[in-house]
Amino acid sequence: MDEQNTALTTLVGSPIRVRVLRELVRSQKNISELESRVNATRRTIIRNLNQLETEGWIHQTDGRYYVRNTSGELIERLLDLFERADHVRNLNCVLENMPVDTIDVESKTLLECDVIVRKPSCPGAPIEQTVDLIQASTQVYTFLPTVTRQLVDAHGSSLHKETQLK
Repeated sequence: MDEQNTALTTLVGSPIRVRVLRELVRSQKNISELESRVNATRRTIIRNLNQLETEGWIHQTDGRYYVRNTSGELIERLLDLFERADHVRNLNCVLENMPVDTIDVESKTLLECDVIVRKPSCPGAPIEQTVDLIQASTQVYTFLPTVTRQLVDAHGSSLHKETQLK
């Protein structure tokens, strides 16, 4: 059991390592490519690569790192689990502020929905993302603690598109 815990800790013991793995699952990369995509120092990336390589999760050839064939599927599942956990965390933040006793939405529907959370680094992004999602959707349920003109217009164009389809 301790060896299993060590293997799992190696994979998920650092958020940087998780981001490195996410990049390597997509395609082989060298250190410079990882440095630009992972948002970490070269030293931190090399330390994490060395740990992953020592444990046998990744391999390096000619300065390019890649996920071993035997590790790829497990790492992809693990990354998917991380994405789902982030989704549930964001959903829980929304549900804390949502009058859940007054809406009739199944939990399965909530788990399948897109949750957009405002980040301090890009405060306007949630509105832009929400508008894009509404315009691309065939069915829209929204809970918005703040309503803007952009969102109202997006809902209007979505409803207009739906009536044209009928």
